[in-house]
Amino acid sequence: MSVENYRELGLDPRKLIKTDDVILAANDLHISTCGKAEFELKYGDVRIPATFLISDEFRGTLINCRVCQDLRLVPAPFLQQMRVNQALPLNPANDNLDTIKTALLEEFADEFDGDGVHTRPH
Repeated sequence: MSVENYRELGLDPRKLIKTDDVILAANDLHISTCGKAEFELKYGDVRIPATFLISDEFRGTLINCRVCQDLRLVPAPFLQQMRVNQALPLNPANDNLDTIKTALLEEFADEFDGDGVHTRPH
């Protein structure tokens, strides 16, 4: 969670629990933290405890997949579906780049517009 979001909750970042934890981004970038905070999250009839790492190096708030599953935001088999190998029948040695690009755009049509531009926010 960003310091900005933490402040928007009416909380004082000077009162964070000290931690040496570092957030590791998908691109292996290390994001330092100012501390951590304990919250109880509620969605519908589900309540769960959650620890948030607070950082002044990014904006917004992220919650991990386990928390999403505990809150029933994503279905339980979601992780198993993500772990399935979904290979496209491509042979880079024999297929040209246009063939590969076309196959990828067809396979992931819900993710890209007709020009190959990603259409969903990250």
